[in-house]
Amino acid sequence: MSTAYRLAGRGSFPCELLRPGHRYVVPTAPLMRALGIEECPVYADDLATGADNEAEIH
Repeated sequence: MSTAYRLAGRGSFPCELLRPGHRYVVPTAPLMRALGIEECPVYADDLATGADNEAEIH
């Protein structure tokens, strides 16, 4: 059993978890916050037009 499953089972996982049935689901936004990553969505259209920084992403 992995550390993540042990933490989830003890209720000690560092962010919110969802438990549909017998599996765990880690929502992206809470995980990013737990890791200290700012939320900055990237869309396929932005990549297709060559956007390479936040200023260009709408």
